[in-house]
Amino acid sequence: MCWSAQADLIAGGLVSGVGVLCLVRAHRAGHPERLPLAALPLVLGLHQLIEAAVWFGADGGLSPGPAGWARTAWAVIALPLLPLLVPVGVWCAAGPAEDDPAITGRPALDERSTVTEPSAVTGRPVGAGRPVVAGPPVVAGGSTAAGLSAVGDRPAAGPRHAAAGRRRRAVLAGFALLGVLVAVPLATAVATHPVTAQEHGRTLSYAIGIPHPGLLLTGYLLATVGSLLVSGDRLLRRLGVLIGVGAAVCAVLWQMAFVSTWCALAAVVSVVLLHWAGRRSD
Repeated sequence: MCWSAQADLIAGGLVSGVGVLCLVRAHRAGHPERLPLAALPLVLGLHQLIEAAVWFGADGGLSPGPAGWARTAWAVIALPLLPLLVPVGVWCAAGPAEDDPAITGRPALDERSTVTEPSAVTGRPVGAGRPVVAGPPVVAGGSTAAGLSAVGDRPAAGPRHAAAGRRRRAVLAGFALLGVLVAVPLATAVATHPVTAQEHGRTLSYAIGIPHPGLLLTGYLLATVGSLLVSGDRLLRRLGVLIGVGAAVCAVLWQMAFVSTWCALAAVVSVVLLHWAGRRSD
């Protein structure tokens, strides 16, 4: 990972390969809304490959020009890009509230509808103009599966479900906005200050000249980890827990190289998205 150029090359190649598979699985599963977040392992894998070049530059194996480009590219991904990509990707993956009439234009599954049914005896319509409530689907043995929709074992979406979906998307939009507010000053710092990297033990310590680092770091972690934790998806919440715990561990063990080590850990745990990206239903 971030502890040597060789480790970065191996980890970056493996995680990048997983990232390509994530994108392929999301596409084949028919979930284009998952593509932004499914791209996260690929982005983090490339990030590790870029850091391998930073290592070569720190060791004198790379000329100053390419080494400077590598440091800047590393900083662009680590600082302004990630706090944007993660919350926006989670927001996109949430999608419109399923079966929400206000969004999809279809009536909720538990709403009454007016139908005209033909009589099995006379063939003439009966109950014309009267509301008929659709019953639960019949399963094997003549029993019914109350509360289940016709598409499988997922609960029928109604107004309450749709309202919860709208509230979650509103919260996720807030995290995405926070990501924008964090990314703008970070991007400005990367564009206006040189990026330096020094070996610190077996890690790399980066210096950029970020204003209000404590405040921006708090917003950074809230935008990335927070959006995953409130996503409503079990696997994404698990990823959020892993990344959050990893941030705490890196802050304790590698304070001088927190960003570098945390990004490396995030790259490894992002392979959790491989299963998530290919699921055909939530």
